[in-house]
Amino acid sequence: MEHFAEHGYQRALKSVLKHRYAAWATATGVVMITAALMLSGRVGLQFFPSIEGDTVWGTVVMPVGVPGYITENAVDILEEKAIELTRELEAELVDLKEQGLAPASTARVVDSVLTIIGGRAPRGGPGGGGQGGSGSSEVAEVVIYLSPFFDRGEISSAEIRDRWRDKVGSIPDALELTFVSDAFSAGEAINYRLAGRNEDNLKLAAAELRAELNRYPGVFDVSDSFRAGKQEVQIEILERGKTLGLTLNDIATQVRQAFFGAESQRIQRGSDDIRVMVRYPEDERQSLSNLENLLIRTPSGSEVPFLSVADFSLGNSYSSINRRDGRRIITVVGDVDRTAVQPDEIRREVIRKFKSQWQRDLGVELVVGGESERQAESFGDLLSTFPIAMMVIFALLAIPLKSYFQPLIIMSVIPFGAIGAVFGHFIMGADLVFFSVLGVISMNRVVVNASLVLVVSINRLREEAPDAIISLPVDNTTVADAHRAISRTGIKLVLIDNVPTGMLPGKDYVSLVSADNYGLGKIAAELLSSHLPQNSTAGLLGYDADFFAANEREIAFIHWMEINRPDVTIKTARFASIEHAGNDAERLIDNTSGISGLFVVWDTPCVDVIRKLSKRNLTLPISTVDLGQEVTINLAQGGNIIGISSQRPFQQGETAAKTIITSLLDRGCPDWVALPGLKVSSSNVIESYQFIWRKPAPMDILSGLNITKTK
Repeated sequence: MEHFAEHGYQRALKSVLKHRYAAWATATGVVMITAALMLSGRVGLQFFPSIEGDTVWGTVVMPVGVPGYITENAVDILEEKAIELTRELEAELVDLKEQGLAPASTARVVDSVLTIIGGRAPRGGPGGGGQGGSGSSEVAEVVIYLSPFFDRGEISSAEIRDRWRDKVGSIPDALELTFVSDAFSAGEAINYRLAGRNEDNLKLAAAELRAELNRYPGVFDVSDSFRAGKQEVQIEILERGKTLGLTLNDIATQVRQAFFGAESQRIQRGSDDIRVMVRYPEDERQSLSNLENLLIRTPSGSEVPFLSVADFSLGNSYSSINRRDGRRIITVVGDVDRTAVQPDEIRREVIRKFKSQWQRDLGVELVVGGESERQAESFGDLLSTFPIAMMVIFALLAIPLKSYFQPLIIMSVIPFGAIGAVFGHFIMGADLVFFSVLGVISMNRVVVNASLVLVVSINRLREEAPDAIISLPVDNTTVADAHRAISRTGIKLVLIDNVPTGMLPGKDYVSLVSADNYGLGKIAAELLSSHLPQNSTAGLLGYDADFFAANEREIAFIHWMEINRPDVTIKTARFASIEHAGNDAERLIDNTSGISGLFVVWDTPCVDVIRKLSKRNLTLPISTVDLGQEVTINLAQGGNIIGISSQRPFQQGETAAKTIITSLLDRGCPDWVALPGLKVSSSNVIESYQFIWRKPAPMDILSGLNITKTK
């Protein structure tokens, strides 16, 4: 991480600061691309994803009031097909085990099958069902309990659900037949409420909506909540019955007593209360003809035929009537395969096609419910509170920073956090869901905190206003503007090793303190020369950046060789980044035949070069600059390093400190102070190491020279 921060991130940051307008244009383009991804639907937005579960429910709903044996016959079909599917899955499991796609220890795909008549099994989530009420003879359910996902060979519960649905097909007289496999439900994926006062128009709209939904691929289990109810006998009193003193209640009561019975007495048996009912014999209450032959007792005590005082007709009574704000409600529900179509796509199309038309022509209002309703409520709450949260964040930032502008700078990073989330979902091929949005909101805390730390640090540096700064510039051109800005504030600037482009001594900086880089290059050339045969070729690995120190060493190395070893041919290559120095050295060696030695402009890239050569078992004399730990050990152990031209960093730091103090005392300072280099070979490596590092040589160096420490 530190290496990335120092080399990758720092280099990218410098490039962005150098090309700030291009960076701004790029950021704007990224924002536009992100918006396009969302608006075009390439990154979808849904409330809750389909969550793989280990249970599959099959539910059948028959007309209200049907005898229990009819519901039992219907659920027998579900159960039979579930067992048939179980056998197929067990056969497939054997093949999956042979292919290594399922654990050998897995005994079965389906753990068990549960059948419930008169209720439903509990499910998870707001849209899940609970136990049906007692006596619900029209409702039945079959539940398939599966083995865990990876144990069953990664056969998805959705696949099992679809295969079960295909096997069952349709069930005669069933009002609803649904199959569910999701582990969690936030409500029906498709749920529309039709509200109106005209029952016929509601039924017409419900039928039209069901037909429309069934047109979409991936939509299944479409049904509505309209129930015609139980069939009943509706009695109407005639005028003759009223003349005899009868009321409709009198007639209805006597009909009920005849067919259902009237309580004659109660008998107490232990803790039980037994009611004794008196009614007609069973053979006299089997058909409507028995009702026609029924005798009705008048208030005077006489008996008259039922049809002489009343009439009857057959009709249906609603088992339940749903109303909201005084209007009848019919709910149309369904489920979707989210890999084929998203509920939001269907919702937009249905609203566009029917909402205004039905309101105008049928007096029916179309309202979205289920998952979409909860999604609208949840996202609506987020959207309504988000501006308030941003205002609170702005206020909390503005008060301690004592600025209205800096909080805006800090908060400007918030959209880019969301952009990263959108691109991440796009790359992974996933839709944004409610939890994704919550994650983006939570992420704002992190990005705001990071930006706040940066701004506070900058403010602290500005407030401290140091009298002097010692700086080591790396890239002359990139850092020139920043150093000139420091100089303009009146802060005294002492540079180490390098001078940014265009800066002048005495005007832009006090002094340059450096090693004699030209001299270091000459020492490195002299060290390598003794290992180069006559008429040989030497390689030079330089730094591909405007860095004065490295440039001076390279120039000195070449110049010394031209004067003292004109027989040596020099081939040059340069590395752009330290981590690629070894690769660049390998290319130089491979592309140049007969290289007898190599000079690397400083030790850190030289370490990577040594590692690459070691992997190839290639021995090549190398000289470099700076007495780093690894190159010193390599020199002591007789590796590729044959000599090092070392700076004197401690003395250089002392000199820089003295120069700063001298300048603060307004005494004259030289424009450039150069410290001579130190020639290091295997004969003086221990003394040199201890002089440069100001500590005893480590055991790795001593053992390389066959020296042991003594107490």
